Amino acid sequence: GRGLLLFDPRVPDSDVFLSFSKKERGPIRILYDGERKQIVGGMQGTPLVFFLNLDPLFIKKEIRISGDQVSDVELSGGNYFLLSEKQYFHRISGDGLKVDSVNIKNAGAKLYSLKVNPANGKIYIGHWLGSDLFKYDAATLRLEKSKNIGFFGSEVEVNEADNTTLIGQPMSSRILVVDADTLETKRVI
Repeated sequence: GRGLLLFDPRVPDSDVFLSFSKKERGPIRILYDGERKQIVGGMQGTPLVFFLNLDPLFIKKEIRISGDQVSDVELSGGNYFLLSEKQYFHRISGDGLKVDSVNIKNAGAKLYSLKVNPANGKIYIGHWLGSDLFKYDAATLRLEKSKNIGFFGSEVEVNEADNTTLIGQPMSSRILVVDADTLETKRVI
């Protein structure tokens, strides 16, 4: 099966293998939170989010989310933002006690990349099999804008310095650079 293999460099031969599901498929999407000394993430193929304590090593919590599987995870403003591949994203409080879920209506399948821009407080979501880039407000979780950018917006990154969002489109071998506010294309790389 698949799982997560962790080593404690302070203890020789200290490998620990954790398996999170009986029917895992695909890679694990994780994020290390150094402040809380935990890993938060999910396994593709299961709608579970896990909170893994690192010292000592144990699973603190598992949360079932709407949608199907975690395709991306971000930390911003003390909250975790997780993207489900099928039409949902989630804001989970740092302690894992509060979960807000948003259905991205008409998004279809293969939502693939989520990034939070801390400079403007916006969430950007890319769509692997669709053609839309979605922009949400991180505080209210309301959709502010969606923009047709062409197919396969599989990776989203934010550039706070020049207020842009970059969208990787591997099927067309290009990167779109869009204005973070208007989502208008500024240039193509």
